[in-house]
Amino acid sequence: PTFLDCLLGPKQQQKALRERVAARYWAGRWEEQLLANPDWFDLERADMKHLFDNFQIAEMRADKEKKTPKAHFSAVMRALNRSGRVQLPKAGPATFKEDAADADPLESLEPPDPEGGEPGEPKRKRIPIPVLRKWAEKWEEYCKEHPELLGTDRDTMKAGFDELHMEPVSEQGKAHFSAVMCFLRVSGRHDLGTWKGYDKSGKHSNAAAYENEVEQF
Repeated sequence: PTFLDCLLGPKQQQKALRERVAARYWAGRWEEQLLANPDWFDLERADMKHLFDNFQIAEMRADKEKKTPKAHFSAVMRALNRSGRVQLPKAGPATFKEDAADADPLESLEPPDPEGGEPGEPKRKRIPIPVLRKWAEKWEEYCKEHPELLGTDRDTMKAGFDELHMEPVSEQGKAHFSAVMCFLRVSGRHDLGTWKGYDKSGKHSNAAAYENEVEQF
């Protein structure tokens, strides 16, 4: 419990816990919807809230057992920004952090603190969604020109991506191989984002994890 929770009575603490569980659950569900529909990242907040509200209403109506909790859009956005792969800051573009299981041990990590601060667990890079979308589109075009790459092993696909990466880029910047592949997979483009022998075991969405949390609660 948080410090504020300690100031609440038992019933208020239970209510606060229910609200946090609900927000995390819907953050996972909404993250899946956003990644499956990347154009939604360009929406104004009010338009995105309208989509979310309609999505939540439809999902709750479809829940015959009435187990699905409700959460306000603002609480869902806070939960998503705290723990999701996607973050939607109030200023600047949305960003994406690839799954830990798929992260490259070198390319995916933030560089060490040049100021020599406290050592800690390396953090995965957060990449602006527009940059990932641009490189996903570039990779799709590259694979159309080199269809022999699809279905090969990871090293072969990465070598092709690295060759594509050598092209001059404009203001959109660059995104590394494992992040682009993860973004493609969670966006439903497994044909472009998986390689021969890709292991899906142990990989799950935030929504699935939070659904278990709701069930347990």
